[in-house]
Amino acid sequence: MGDPIQILARALSSILFVVTLGLVYAAIRKQAAKAYHNMDPHDFTVRMPKMYTWIFVLFALICGACSLFFSIFPIEDAGSWVYVLLAALSLFGAGLAVGSLLLQIKVTGNEIRYSGLFMRTKTFTFGDIERVKVKQSGEEHRVTLYSENKKLLSIYTYYIGYDMFIGRLQEQVEQGGEEAPEDWKE
Repeated sequence: MGDPIQILARALSSILFVVTLGLVYAAIRKQAAKAYHNMDPHDFTVRMPKMYTWIFVLFALICGACSLFFSIFPIEDAGSWVYVLLAALSLFGAGLAVGSLLLQIKVTGNEIRYSGLFMRTKTFTFGDIERVKVKQSGEEHRVTLYSENKKLLSIYTYYIGYDMFIGRLQEQVEQGGEEAPEDWKE
């Protein structure tokens, strides 16, 4: 068996992790609800919650600090791959933070402008959308829009503005005389 203090420390750290995760998701939901009240249904922006950016920044800083700390105070059993891995994870976290800031889907009237990670922008209209694929994983949905055989964009449940975007998509489909798929209405 283990030392009771180690068992208690592991249990408390697990509880702290779960509570922190719950608080983060509560803050994300609160931020999304606040943003919905200020949105115009014909002129709005869909984006990732800013909380994700802060989580990615924190991840990058922690990995960078650990890499720096372990390079100053080396661990005997750790090879150089540990430092390289921590530095790579730090860069990955920084990249995710920048990507979460750059990703935006701007809807103005009938026009959709999608800006992705690599600064490329796609502009299309609701009329250009020929196929919609909805994938559900637990409570999360991923909606992917296609034009002919080309993927236009994917939007996830946790994006701020998701519900408004899906509402506009349903409105456009119904104006075209078609019925919106059942899984959109959940």
